[in-house]
Order: sequence, then structure tokens, then C-alpha cells
Amino acid sequence: MAKSFLPTIFEHPYEIDPKYGKSVAYFSMEYAIDNSFKIYSGGLGYLSGSHMRSAHDLRQNLVGVGILWSYGYYNQIRAEDGSMATCVKTTRSWKITTSNSSFMSAERPSG
Repeated sequence: MAKSFLPTIFEHPYEIDPKYGKSVAYFSMEYAIDNSFKIYSGGLGYLSGSHMRSAHDLRQNLVGVGILWSYGYYNQIRAEDGSMATCVKTTRSWKITTSNSSFMSAERPSG
């Protein structure tokens, strides 16, 4: 049986499949594990999160290493002209910026 290389508190919540006995660390700046855990903004996060979910389903000996930002993260959205824009959540509002315009401020949605 393959053994997890992680400390007991961080051990895998499943028994590792023997064919994936080699320990692997996956490094990424962001992971889209769940929408409520906002540590991603777009494609890289979705790819990394997909790899981590697949590793869980296959019971692989894999751990993800990333950064947990203390301030939070931002959302990528499409501007009306089709260009990429970022939407940063602040205390009282959302700040949106695109490559074509300066900062715009909008009231933060309730909820």
C-alpha cells in the first residue's frame, strides 16, 4: 500500500491507490477547488483545480502547493467591447478596470 508523505494533520482523505505510490507536489499560483473558496481568477485556476479533483478521484498521492492571499482575489470578466477586465472586490464597492478604460466604481451587490 502506498503511504502519504504528508504530516498526519494533512493526510489524504482516502487510501492511496498502489499504482500511484510515488509522491508528487503540484505547484500553482491558484486553484479553483470550489467557488466559495475564491483563490483563483480564471484559466490557470480551473486547470489546477481540475487536476486536483482528478487526483482525488483516482486516489493519487498528490498535494497542491499554492498561495492563500490575505486580501482576497479578483474576478475576470468580459467588458462590453469584448476585452478582458478585472473586477476587484473592495470594502464598499467593486472596481473594474480594462485595458481600454480607467477605474470605474460600482456599488457592491448585496448578499
